[in-house]
Amino acid sequence: MSYTVRIADNTLVIRWPRRDEVVLDAVGGDRFVGSLGAVTFTRSATGGIDGLRGSSRRLRHLRAERVDLSRQPPAISTSAPVRP
Repeated sequence: MSYTVRIADNTLVIRWPRRDEVVLDAVGGDRFVGSLGAVTFTRSATGGIDGLRGSSRRLRHLRAERVDLSRQPPAISTSAPVRP
């Protein structure tokens, strides 16, 4: 599953499939809360954000790793070539 975190109108929001965007309010440090639970951003040894952990009433400490989509290799087609 992919999560998208972005700033919209000076507000941090998170979105994932089948859900509308949820506003995240700062609690302190790298921790935020929204209508669906808490999000804590995790950092690498160099201090950059490398992912997040999410918790809600039904979920505890789900870890999501940051993916740089601009660095993904091109998709590989697995279909066989069409012959006339």
